[in-house]
Amino acid sequence: MHLYDSKGNPHHKVKTKAKAKSATRLSRVSDAKKHGWFPSVTSYLDVMDKEWLRRYTAIECVELALSQPTIRDEDVSEYAARLVDKTMQESGEAAEIGTRVHDIIENWALGRPLPDSIQLYGDDVVDASTLLDPVISMLKGFDIRRTEFVTVNSGLGYAGTVDMEAFNSNDVSGLIDFKTKKTKPGVKIKPSDAHVMQLAAYHASEYAPGLGPREINWEGQWAANIYISTTEPGRVELKIWNSIELALAFDGFSSCCGLWRYLKGYDARS
Repeated sequence: MHLYDSKGNPHHKVKTKAKAKSATRLSRVSDAKKHGWFPSVTSYLDVMDKEWLRRYTAIECVELALSQPTIRDEDVSEYAARLVDKTMQESGEAAEIGTRVHDIIENWALGRPLPDSIQLYGDDVVDASTLLDPVISMLKGFDIRRTEFVTVNSGLGYAGTVDMEAFNSNDVSGLIDFKTKKTKPGVKIKPSDAHVMQLAAYHASEYAPGLGPREINWEGQWAANIYISTTEPGRVELKIWNSIELALAFDGFSSCCGLWRYLKGYDARS
């Protein structure tokens, strides 16, 4: 799991004992309890039942089953396990693609050199400009101030890495989060409840640290998701969340925090 200390330093991995096979391991809830580290926003959101994700994973498994026969004397349980492993592998590949896309956007925002191409799924390689140019065009209406920075809410006990802070045409600051998605032609991208809850948590942390959901004045506030297709290169969609949506989302996120802490026996709030 992703953990941060009170200064925003990440502790996603910790050192192992001297004789361990690997020098580090992924951090656990026990590490958060021991050191007083804060879980990431996405860690808290893991308590949500993401129906869209379950459905997507099930469809991926079925499509894979229809395209791949059994191997030799492979029984049903072995066949099913192989398909599940393959689906999980593709989920990891999707995460790696998302990281590549985020890196390109950050490099562009900071004026760093950009790669000529980006690898998507399998051997699919496209010009980096094919993915980046539509994003740049969409960001022209915003004044970008910061990219890839950590926000820490020690009062409520969470932290996370924000993709971008920008000002809109009304000179009001807000946060932007980029999401890469597999899409299908003609099928609209449906924003997720988890996405707006993540942004609301970041927003509250950055602009109203320590305040509870009913104490924050959300009037006039905004945040946005930019969805970037990894199966239809060049397709980009923008969703701007208004103050009412953010207020409701932060209320929901706070409930997730309470449930997560209860289930894990954790509380590092100041």
